Amino acid sequence: MEFRQDGTIVASVLVVSGGGTRRWTALEPRVRAVAASLRPETRPACAILGGVQGSRPEQIAPPEDLLSGDAGDDIITGEPVMNLVMIDELRNDAARIRELAA
Repeated sequence: MEFRQDGTIVASVLVVSGGGTRRWTALEPRVRAVAASLRPETRPACAILGGVQGSRPEQIAPPEDLLSGDAGDDIITGEPVMNLVMIDELRNDAARIRELAA
């Protein structure tokens, strides 16, 4: 979903549904794979997940690279890590919504 102001894209969000049956651990790698397949200039900065069974686990997913760990916001490749947020987190914390909109 793209948010535009005067014809310019000001924010882009990937909206994902777990269909009420998928858990976070099943969705996270799929969402990241879809995001990685998009061209960098069209890749959303965050994904909002709904219909997820259960809550977000403490340890989310294994690192992409088992030897060196997650790259994070890599200053070498210039590729930021996609921020994944559950709809319930947004409902419960208005500050979180403002943080995503910034």
